Amino acid sequence: MKHEMLTTAAALALVALAEAATPEISNVGMEQDDVTRLVTITYTLANGPGVVTAEILTNAAVAAEGVSIGDRYVWNMEGAVNRVVEDGPHTITWQPDQSWPDQRIWNASVRARLTAWAMDMPPPYMVADLLTSSNVTYYASEEGLPGGLHENPVYKTSKIVLKRIDSAGVTYTTGTSAELGRTASREGQHDVAFTDNFYIGVFEVTRGQWAQFNAARSNGFDTESAYRPMANMSYTQVRWNSMTQEWGNEGTTYDYPKPPKVNSFLGQLRTKTGLDFDLPSEVQWEYAARGGYGEGYWGDGSPITSTTSDPNLDKLERYVHNGGYPSESYPDNLGNTATNTWTSANGTAVVGSYKPNGYGLYDMGGNVREFVLDFWANPNTSVHGEAMSTPGSSRLVITRGGCWHQDASSCRAAVRWECGGTSNEKSIDIGLRVCAPCAAK
Repeated sequence: MKHEMLTTAAALALVALAEAATPEISNVGMEQDDVTRLVTITYTLANGPGVVTAEILTNAAVAAEGVSIGDRYVWNMEGAVNRVVEDGPHTITWQPDQSWPDQRIWNASVRARLTAWAMDMPPPYMVADLLTSSNVTYYASEEGLPGGLHENPVYKTSKIVLKRIDSAGVTYTTGTSAELGRTASREGQHDVAFTDNFYIGVFEVTRGQWAQFNAARSNGFDTESAYRPMANMSYTQVRWNSMTQEWGNEGTTYDYPKPPKVNSFLGQLRTKTGLDFDLPSEVQWEYAARGGYGEGYWGDGSPITSTTSDPNLDKLERYVHNGGYPSESYPDNLGNTATNTWTSANGTAVVGSYKPNGYGLYDMGGNVREFVLDFWANPNTSVHGEAMSTPGSSRLVITRGGCWHQDASSCRAAVRWECGGTSNEKSIDIGLRVCAPCAAK
């Protein structure tokens, strides 16, 4: 026997293309089996495709009332939810006793509220599975991530979590005019008018994630190595197999950035997931690193108070003054298990070990410097958030942020570094963070 329950559906009207209709949900039904306790939710989607998310409301007598039990209690929903859904009737199943223990669903007081998200404005969190082809899921909040962002190790080994950054229509001033520790010749200001939103990795890419596509290589650390940021790889391994295939001496016209080579890390990531993964442009990176705060502040809104050891940065990033340098014998002891003193508390940190910035991103200023998409140009003159596409004579690329053995001044969001792009240019100081267009697939 099954009990019918009152339900309500909410279609969330988000920013959509002028010519595209907003996805709509109707005919929502919800029932629970008395024996198995399995809850079945049915609905119909129109004006799709769209991404559908679900929440459960309780203590509700009428449709306009009710309190959400929270996304963390519905992580085990299955079926046509948290993914792209086509037009037509669909089904979601939920076993509440597995994710919402010691609670009881009362007839007529529990409702399902469904939200349909437009394809060009999907939910805030996107997760790409590195083990299963084209398995991409979406979640309305961090707490909805199955198993928990920090508790579930798959998000640091076999899945990549990205956060949506709402930058479309924003005019942002890059660089800094008077920030403590500023290098005037490299951090000049200019305005950027973003045209699009984008997704960016919540964590830096780890050695565990890198190893899903490439033979396991050392990132310089022995303890908890899979959960620390990948490093000691070249820009060519990230995007190209051979720079000479793309950057010949053909003059001053460059078709850049071309898609990553299929056998590069990003190329393999694109093939596996079907998403257009790449590195962020440096203005995307800087905007995300600021966390919504302006110059003179760390990404969590705390003020920059020192160029060397800053107690505000201690809570936010791994750098030289909170465990960065592992021993006096660095770098001679690197990777030598007989003599080194690398532990989980020094060198780089396990990603996500510190506070997030204002956008929910971790390790944006420390741990490892991060490759971005641009050729080195000084000053940067990008106007819409795109990458600088014309190389200088040295054909240097750019890294952003500071790292585990640098002072606070080097961990500021405005800091810019040039780096060689050849296969010989690699360092245990440099890693990467992925970026993707804000478009559901």
